[in-house]
Amino acid sequence: MLATHTLNWQKIFARFFNLVLPQACPICQSFVTGAGLCSNCWHDLRPIAEPCCAACGRPLVYAMLDSLCAPCLIKPLPLLRIRAGYCYDAASRQLILPFKHADRIDIAPVMAAMLAPIFKQLAHKADIAIPVPLHARRYIKRRYNQSAELARWLCQHHGGRIEFAPQYLLRTKATPSMAGMTKFRREQNVRRAFAIAHPEAKACLAGKNILLIDDVMTTGATLTSCARTLLKAGAGSVSALVFARVV
Repeated sequence: MLATHTLNWQKIFARFFNLVLPQACPICQSFVTGAGLCSNCWHDLRPIAEPCCAACGRPLVYAMLDSLCAPCLIKPLPLLRIRAGYCYDAASRQLILPFKHADRIDIAPVMAAMLAPIFKQLAHKADIAIPVPLHARRYIKRRYNQSAELARWLCQHHGGRIEFAPQYLLRTKATPSMAGMTKFRREQNVRRAFAIAHPEAKACLAGKNILLIDDVMTTGATLTSCARTLLKAGAGSVSALVFARVV
């Protein structure tokens, strides 16, 4: 009963603040009803839908044999599946870059709501959600991990039983920015860049189905390196969800 009353008061306060402080689209700043994007900015985004590669989530022009793209047929990923909400392009960058580099953590709940339908499908088959970690130097400079903020919102508001566990995985190698790098260079850059945080974490990960959360996927090198570290530690399987991916 107490939880119901608390929820009702939260709704009342939310409606009051929406009247006093109208919501703005995080991209163009035009007024919107409720939290989210305006219709024009929604229209510019390119959601990723079926058909897509069953392994890496790459959009396909048409359904293919086993629903796998050519790269995944040639070199299977260590991840069970990767899914992305949107194509990484000029429109999605207007959300991602301010969220990632300009202290706009207020965008996290908007992006989480946009990813919620896919997250619920993946979270239903996962036990633990782990955001891709930042190295300590970059964390100190940025003051927050955008992937962790996104994962936190997803787990708290859309996750049900899945555990939010950023404490299990560390980035131990201070890798340089991978902008402009080839796929091979990216793979070399993040090789052995991650580690399990402490020996006790292995017991928590043993046999568990892990869902990695990140903001952007370019070649999948970072997710692959994380997955290999988690599988080596005894995880049962590793999947991944990203807000946007390069196609």
